[in-house]
Amino acid sequence: MEKLINLVRQFDTGDIALPLMQREYVWRPRKVESLLDSLYKGYPVGSFYLWRPSKRQPTKRALPGEPVRYLLDGQQRLASLSMAINEECNETLLKPPGRRQSQAVSWRGFFDVVNHEFFLKGRKKSIERRIHLNDPALVALSDLIVMDDRGGQQLESNIVQTIRGLVEWAYIKDTDGEKNRVSAALRRVADMLDVDVLCHEIKTSEFAHTDAGEVEAAIEIFSRLNSGGVNLSRGDIEAAKLAQETTRSILGPMRDFAKDRVCADLGLNFVFLTRALVAIRRGSARLKLPKKWATVSPPIERSWEETRKGLQAATQLVRRLGWTSRRWLPSANALIPVARFAALKGGRISSHDEPEIARFLCLAAWSGAFSGASETAIDRYLRRLRKAGPGCSASVLSDVIPMRRRSKVQPEDIL
Repeated sequence: MEKLINLVRQFDTGDIALPLMQREYVWRPRKVESLLDSLYKGYPVGSFYLWRPSKRQPTKRALPGEPVRYLLDGQQRLASLSMAINEECNETLLKPPGRRQSQAVSWRGFFDVVNHEFFLKGRKKSIERRIHLNDPALVALSDLIVMDDRGGQQLESNIVQTIRGLVEWAYIKDTDGEKNRVSAALRRVADMLDVDVLCHEIKTSEFAHTDAGEVEAAIEIFSRLNSGGVNLSRGDIEAAKLAQETTRSILGPMRDFAKDRVCADLGLNFVFLTRALVAIRRGSARLKLPKKWATVSPPIERSWEETRKGLQAATQLVRRLGWTSRRWLPSANALIPVARFAALKGGRISSHDEPEIARFLCLAAWSGAFSGASETAIDRYLRRLRKAGPGCSASVLSDVIPMRRRSKVQPEDIL
């Protein structure tokens, strides 16, 4: 057992680090608010699994502390709590998962002491307006869960100030009963992270005798543990495996590419990039990979560079066509065959091929060519491209769509 507040502290200082296998942050604001509400009501919030390897491991983010343990299960919960109770999150804007950078908001947490509800600052415009007006009923969690307030003086001062504001705004009556009720609610929030949680520590040296073996064991444990919350897909698991020694060199460039504004706007996440890499390297989008798929020739770095150039050409094309966000893009999975075509052409799409690729993307969307099993659909185009070779034209992509699926477009369909 370990105090939850201590885990959050160690997560902030870097004593608990995120290993490379961890995926990106995927929780949405409402789920964070539910976690805070569960803690306030005393509900269980699950256990945590920490990896203690025999050798220091690369991490996802640089922090001042020296990593002692690495988080295998609990990233979403600890990251959510860290952001919600951090005063600096008032000015730090983060985009919700799947949203564009222009939609970034503050994730600082607030407690509505009148309605006993939790909110993140950026989730609702009405909440932001109340915070802007200094509404005393919305109390910042950083004013209640004060990480370095050992004597409790800062907390006491903040509670007194909040109660004074509630009386002035006529939220409560100026009676001892009302004040005590509010004080009790605020103290409950202040103490809600001071709770014991199950914390399992895993020493992979017990399962493997080499650094590479320890990493493989940690990845396998990670994939089995992360079956709750926002479930791990096959793509998430294979993306996590890129943290192994043979593929570690491409992990940083891939994450940087996924954070690029064009990819973010089109909703092309790290799992999508992993599928594209596998498709271009192996000629198949199937993510059930053999163990040593990345160690055979050519070097994995060359395959990623080929994938990057192909995807860059594909995304630049769709933006020139005016498809600047995921909702406008006819089909995201259709971009993988387009990227493969561009890779065959040295990472470029000629002006001659652009209209044909636009036609292919529209036909693919209209016919529902990628609406079924995505791996099967992508593989159909990859096989045709492999057979056609580098000298093919972009029309080969549209030719793969069966004629029976190309129903005639009617005027009412356009409307």
